[in-house]
Amino acid sequence: MSKWTDCDAREDAITLEAVRRKSPSLRTVPEVRAMRQMSRKKNFGKPAHTLAEAPTTTAALMSDHIRLTASITRMKEALTLTSQQSTDVEVDGLRWCVFLEAAQVSDGEGTPSFLAVALRTRENKSTIWRADATIAFLLVNAEDGVKSVKFECAHTFDHKSAGALKKMIEFDRLVSEAEGFLRDDRFTVEVRFAVNNATGIRRSTRFDFTVESDERHDVCLVVDGRRVFVGKQYLALHSPVFRAMFYGNFDEKDKKEIELKDVNCEEFIQLLNVIYPSFHKITDANVEFLLVLGDRFEIKFVIDECERVLISSGKYTNIGKLRLADQFRLIELQDHCLGALAQTADISALQYSTEFEELSSDAKASILHHFMRLTRESH
Repeated sequence: MSKWTDCDAREDAITLEAVRRKSPSLRTVPEVRAMRQMSRKKNFGKPAHTLAEAPTTTAALMSDHIRLTASITRMKEALTLTSQQSTDVEVDGLRWCVFLEAAQVSDGEGTPSFLAVALRTRENKSTIWRADATIAFLLVNAEDGVKSVKFECAHTFDHKSAGALKKMIEFDRLVSEAEGFLRDDRFTVEVRFAVNNATGIRRSTRFDFTVESDERHDVCLVVDGRRVFVGKQYLALHSPVFRAMFYGNFDEKDKKEIELKDVNCEEFIQLLNVIYPSFHKITDANVEFLLVLGDRFEIKFVIDECERVLISSGKYTNIGKLRLADQFRLIELQDHCLGALAQTADISALQYSTEFEELSSDAKASILHHFMRLTRESH
């Protein structure tokens, strides 16, 4: 594996050079690191939007992100953290993943002292590529979902350094009830990143739906209080709901701003990135809310792709897939799920699931019909 770049060490060197110009009395890395740590503790816990005026690309503006919910292990009152990593996400021709581990204390006792989080690309034997990225490492509060930015940095990924590692938070603070990051021995980290420049990589087309000046946008949708700019014709081409909204006999037809109620803005922008020629992929991580949005706006190819992803998914249980097939009338998915119930005992076990009770009478009738067919074939 290509070597990691420790963001702390890199930041120490940069900060030391800058600080020495203003404060010649500070001459060592430990002095600079202590000064920076005091500043971080003062700002720890602030939500991401409080950094909007920072000169670098902030977390809120980084469209690509990977979220990883990790587990803490309890053994005889002791809490430990094992190395864990996310599934891969393909962005701009590279496969990215988030990796986390416990950074060990220097006294050799083996007790984790820091949560270390890394963004890395999968190993690529080619040496003619590089990607300059801006990265934000975030921890998500388990109570209110507020994202506390711990660190932002710039990093160049290439065959020599395919990973950027950051020690984010002391382990004791991570597991402290007062901090609010841990719930049921689980916590969530999110790494947002934006590839600013790339060499040797065929990057996907990018659309910034928050910029009004883009000539391809001719209407503003207000989603969850935020303004999202889109093209009427392009959305109408894919969605009969938008076609009626923009060109039908409705009040919205002549409005320059149209509010979409009960829609999460980040999820809607992900839907747009699937529809537009950026062609973002539907994965286990986003399939359920994209299915909801695809159904709401009647976007056939989104629904079809969601169904294909669910059929091949290893994340969802069979009864979970049956529930979604029932809710959104996905006949191919239901056929796949029924086919997976190869024994009458498999069907009998379903009745103990809470999700079975949520199925419609039509779905239960399909399962019963399948049960009777298996019973006949077994005799």
